[in-house]
Amino acid sequence: MANARLRHFGAKMKPEFIKRDMARYNLHRQFDAVGCFFDAANHIVDPTQFAEFIRMASLHVKPGGFFIFDVNTAIGLGRWDAVLFTKQGEHAVLMKGKYDRRERLAAITIHGYVRSSGGIDRFKETFYERGYPHKDIVALLRKNGFSKITATPQKSEQTLKTALRVFYLAYKS
Repeated sequence: MANARLRHFGAKMKPEFIKRDMARYNLHRQFDAVGCFFDAANHIVDPTQFAEFIRMASLHVKPGGFFIFDVNTAIGLGRWDAVLFTKQGEHAVLMKGKYDRRERLAAITIHGYVRSSGGIDRFKETFYERGYPHKDIVALLRKNGFSKITATPQKSEQTLKTALRVFYLAYKS
């Protein structure tokens, strides 16, 4: 799908797309920067695998390079404890979320409806996200050789205690 989109946009460079488990990969090379975006890290719901995700990122960052990623916070995931419906043109989406505050675990089911020439196409997908405490993330980053760690709330009026999403930037020592 990514390659098809590249052709659609006429990209001159051809990046290498690699599909792997974020907690279990080793490309046997290092980069100036490693990034993980759109709260993908929250989809790692096992804390042990989340620790491995940070370790794997560290293995792939050159000394002097950086790791940048974002996560939904527990507060942000708590907002999924709701039912939301949106309709735009020929598309409609119903999202049902359930958030377990004790476990910091959200389960979100998306029901999608798209009108097509053959009627209405439907899909249903359930995914899970875990919120990790800021102090735990910083401890894992430090344990894996990162320093100069910056955590920035997505919105400037928020603090780390009130943020729905936080961006982390960590340099490899």
